[in-house]
Amino acid sequence: MLRLQKLAQAHGDSLEQRKAAWTARAYAAALECAQQPRQARLALDATLTDMQLALPEGGALPREVQQLRAQCGTRPQG
Repeated sequence: MLRLQKLAQAHGDSLEQRKAAWTARAYAAALECAQQPRQARLALDATLTDMQLALPEGGALPREVQQLRAQCGTRPQG
C-alpha cells in the first residue's frame, strides 16, 4: 500500500509517468474500498477527473478506473 501511495504522488511530465501515477492512485484507493468505501470512491472520482482532463478521448485506463469505482464498496467482505 505504501509503495502504491508513493508511486501515486510521483509527478512527471510525460503522459506515461502520469498514467503510472493514476494507476497507482486508483489501485491504492481500490484497496481502501472495504474499510472506507466513501473515501475510496472520492479518491477514484478525483483520479478519473484528472484523467479526463488529460485524456478527453478516454481509453483503457479510464475504463479500468471506472470499473474499480463501480465495484468499490460492493464486494462482499470475507
